[in-house]
Amino acid sequence: MAIGAYAGIRHWLLVRGTALLAMFASLYIANGVATGWKTAYDVAIGITSPGDKIVVAPVLAWFLSAAGWLAVPAVCGAVAGIVVSMAVEGRRQRPIGEALTKPGEPLR
Repeated sequence: MAIGAYAGIRHWLLVRGTALLAMFASLYIANGVATGWKTAYDVAIGITSPGDKIVVAPVLAWFLSAAGWLAVPAVCGAVAGIVVSMAVEGRRQRPIGEALTKPGEPLR
């Protein structure tokens, strides 16, 4: 099946989510090999500073730290937003304009 055949969350995950996950995974693996897996994990979630003495490759660690603070929460937030939006749309029984008008007012 072609990627264009998917809609909503499936399309987003296949197109953008996969690329972001691949970039984060490559940064994490490179940091894990360079500084050790525990240190890479600690840098990714913000326990250890990328400029700390135990970090062997601080330049690489800064990129991992930025990805851990920016990209990962953004992806998780986007997925959560899409899931909530789909759930709300599935339960909506009448259009939003109809729900927000006062009784007796014409629909806009």
